Amino acid sequence: MQLTLGGKLGRVRGDDGLLGYFLDDDYRLFHPVHPAVLAAARPGGPRKGFLGSRTEVEAFAGGLAGAAEPIGHPYVQGPSELTVRPRQRRRLTLLLVPGGKVHVTSGISPRKDVALLRSWITEALARIAPSFRVGPVLVDPETIRLPRVSSFDPEQVFTRRTGPETWRDDPIVAASQQALLPDAPAEAQEGYIRVRFEQEE
Repeated sequence: MQLTLGGKLGRVRGDDGLLGYFLDDDYRLFHPVHPAVLAAARPGGPRKGFLGSRTEVEAFAGGLAGAAEPIGHPYVQGPSELTVRPRQRRRLTLLLVPGGKVHVTSGISPRKDVALLRSWITEALARIAPSFRVGPVLVDPETIRLPRVSSFDPEQVFTRRTGPETWRDDPIVAASQQALLPDAPAEAQEGYIRVRFEQEE
């Protein structure tokens, strides 16, 4: 018996939030929801993507020929369908969008959908906030003065990497028209402007 998670390509439900799964606690191989996800992947990563004019971005969204950059990494090459024998138990670890559902089609029973309880994810979702990547920019390492993101909460911090495994957060002092000459030389840094949570204080 074959199980299809998330539905076939072209017949996927709009509220299905499954991205893929791991099988039998083996996290060395990720099974995407459908092989077409890998074939239709768009360019991403440092200095990749579409950062040009609005016309170029809209043309790309319309489907330019050759715009896809298929994923060929062995970590995500697992099959999307799962074969199960009678009385066989398989353990699945699902990676899904919190607000979506997972639909299972087996061919011998009605399609089943499962969703996460809101109480399981409310606290985590409340801590999710957008971040705005900036840099490299010249900043005073002692006092970070940057234009704040108007659509964010006023309490914002500049987060950047200070080592392979360490990060630093500094509060952002709103930039003004006043000419300032800092004591320390300016440094070129890049990082993220993000909202500071009360728990971080």
